[in-house]
Amino acid sequence: MMSRSWTQPSSGFVVVVVCVDVLAVLEVTGRVGEDVSIRCSGNWSTENSSEHFDLYFCKGICSRESTIIQTAGETAAVVQTGRFSLQAVRGGGAFQVNIMKLKTADSGRYYCGVGKSVIVLYQEVSLQVQNDETMVVIIISVSLALLVCAIIPLIFFIHWRSSSGEAFPNVHAQAGVLTCDHEPWLHA
Repeated sequence: MMSRSWTQPSSGFVVVVVCVDVLAVLEVTGRVGEDVSIRCSGNWSTENSSEHFDLYFCKGICSRESTIIQTAGETAAVVQTGRFSLQAVRGGGAFQVNIMKLKTADSGRYYCGVGKSVIVLYQEVSLQVQNDETMVVIIISVSLALLVCAIIPLIFFIHWRSSSGEAFPNVHAQAGVLTCDHEPWLHA
């Protein structure tokens, strides 16, 4: 996919038509407190690779306010802003964004962008941040639910056996012979 722009002067104004490509969504998962690396690589060619154009990483739709980190084509190999860093992979048309010490608030849609001014190619990134405490609660809850599901039928079975007047038979094993003190099926 290629972005194309067209300009035509009209009464002293410049009309610009911009086509922006968005690639398939990149799914990324991380845990609270850990670091995550996101490799931004798209179908952008060597003419508009990370080597020649500005690199962007935005939360939500890219704008001045939502751009978290940005670098000019050849000015810096690594740029860091707070917990976010961006490293260009020169010649490969890709770049890597690292987010340190993830927070649950970091979950959401991001966009990796490569381009100049109004012509930008984007790759959408969906970041899911899992909370370890939530995972522990889920595991404990499921374990307790399974335990309750096993105990309830056992209680009903014991109650049914005791209310039907039958006690549990005493079973004895001697020299490979199994005998029962109580054989209700013979007295019927």
